Amino acid sequence: MANKNKDKDSELEISQKELQDLIEKPFDPKRNIQDLAASAAEVIASAGFSTHWDDILPMLDDEHIQERLRLAAHIIFRAKLVLEEMEKGLFVTQYCL
Repeated sequence: MANKNKDKDSELEISQKELQDLIEKPFDPKRNIQDLAASAAEVIASAGFSTHWDDILPMLDDEHIQERLRLAAHIIFRAKLVLEEMEKGLFVTQYCL
C-alpha cells in the first residue's frame, strides 16, 4: 500500500513539474500566430492546394472552394498582416524611441 501511494506521489510530482514547466515558458505571441498560420496551411495543403502566398490570395474570395479552405486562407492572410504590424512596432520601438 505504501508503495502504491509512493508511485501515485511520484506521478503527481511529474505532473506538477510538467505544469510548472508550462507556466514558466514565456508567452510568445509571434510564435503563436506563426503556429496558427502553419496549421491553416496544413489544412490547405491536405486538400491538395498550394500554400504559396500568390495562391492563397485568390482563395480569400473563391466561392468554388470549401468554406474551411477559405477560412484557412483568411487565417494565413490575417496572420501575415499581424506579423508585419508586429515587426513595424518592433522597428519603431527599437529605433525610434
